[in-house]
Amino acid sequence: MRRFICFFTLLCMLTLLPLSLTGCGGSELVTFTWQVDSMPKSLDPQLSESVCEQTAAEHLFRGLMMLDDAGQPVVDCAKSYTISADKLTYTFVLKDGLYFYSYDDEVDPIPLTAQDFVFGITRVFLPETFSPYAQQLSSIAGSSEVLNGASASLLGISAPDDKTVVIRLSAPDETFLYKLCCAGAMPCNEEFFRSTKGSYGLSDEQILTNGDFYLYNWTSQGVFLRRSDAPTGAVNNLRLVLQDATNPAVGLEELSDDTVSGIEYRGVAPEGYAAYTFQDTVWAVIFNCEQEAFANISIRQAIAGVLYESLRQPPLSTFHSANGLLVPALPLPNGDTHDDDILPTFGDGLTLYQQGLAALEQSKLSDITVLLPDDASIVHAFENSNQQLQKQLSAFFSLKTMPESELSEQVAKGEFSIALVPLSPKSIDCGEFLQQLAALAGCSETDSMLDLQDTTLSATQRSQLVLKSEQELLQQAVLVPVWFEERCFLTKEGWNGIIYSPFGPRLNLRNAVYG
Repeated sequence: MRRFICFFTLLCMLTLLPLSLTGCGGSELVTFTWQVDSMPKSLDPQLSESVCEQTAAEHLFRGLMMLDDAGQPVVDCAKSYTISADKLTYTFVLKDGLYFYSYDDEVDPIPLTAQDFVFGITRVFLPETFSPYAQQLSSIAGSSEVLNGASASLLGISAPDDKTVVIRLSAPDETFLYKLCCAGAMPCNEEFFRSTKGSYGLSDEQILTNGDFYLYNWTSQGVFLRRSDAPTGAVNNLRLVLQDATNPAVGLEELSDDTVSGIEYRGVAPEGYAAYTFQDTVWAVIFNCEQEAFANISIRQAIAGVLYESLRQPPLSTFHSANGLLVPALPLPNGDTHDDDILPTFGDGLTLYQQGLAALEQSKLSDITVLLPDDASIVHAFENSNQQLQKQLSAFFSLKTMPESELSEQVAKGEFSIALVPLSPKSIDCGEFLQQLAALAGCSETDSMLDLQDTTLSATQRSQLVLKSEQELLQQAVLVPVWFEERCFLTKEGWNGIIYSPFGPRLNLRNAVYG
């Protein structure tokens, strides 16, 4: 295994041409426009889930730690930290001069203390919060007990004084400093939070922020952030704008005319643009295990064996042969990624297929249709595989093509027998991705997946269970991974220091500088 360079983000040292405007007082605005598919329900960082919410939180707040331009965790609000010899206790000392800022001009800046970090992180585990970061930060001692209704005093976080935050873990976690860079670990002033009476984060009047950017405007069409005292050439105007529902696709035309400043792009990166590539999608043949024929493991394994052999050649230049289910862009809980090919072998396919048919008391499978995306190269690749299924197993399946969005929708609804689909993680959590795949196939979670719910596991133990869960799914042949798809984050030229990730907050412009 090789050490994964970054746990929560993928470094993007990019260049792009800025949009410069003249604002009030003659100050030059250096603008970055990012199109999002929804507006925030709230700007409460402990609740941030959507791309827009997480990106806003990334710039409105500062945590104990942050990710630097190399994607490594470094001190942010913390001045220093120490880790105990048993790797269970983290002690952070805060910098001087930290403040929360109100959007009420009559309110002076409020000193930020260690207790604000204690309360912010504690909120993640209060049952009434329903924070999406509870699993991510679950290595903190007492987290599962508090999440299940026990007293918040049991959580392993405290503030012995205004400048010191102490966090105790239930087991060593090699990636804990990375996790403290997430929005869920941002500070929250308890007195102000209580004063909002349930409306914290719902407007500029109901939030205190401590980040490099401040909320300039928030409408139904966009969230607009500004930055005061930014270094020369740095982004000081971040526009998170709602995409056009009638034309959601964003491409080179919008990038070239400065409608947007960066895009996620499928295909070979064109010349004249800066691109950061990543593989965050696995194309897999998926069986509907809720159907009688494919509830039979022998039939699945027989078909899978033929597909592994016949679909190894990638049909497009941006596709690469898959070595498992976990995409290369997705790190393991301990920060590693696996490079070994772990695709299984199942023995003689014809024997397995005949055993499966015998168990079903059938001589052949009837009325089976394979759903495919309407991409000519992909369809051609599967047509060759279909011929091999006929030749080796006497298995005759019909093929049906449809737009990729419609295909994914039918699979999500369970309206398929066999389908070849692109699958991408919804979060940075490997275990959640494997659960997502098992649910799509209609099969039960493996024993190892269930064991991942144990919050006392170390990051290394969790990584071992993730790999075991992946192998169990592959051995059950509920999915057949065949290709990893390479995509890219694309901009014009001219900028340095943009950090981009296909997961989590996706875009971090705190260190982005033009020139």
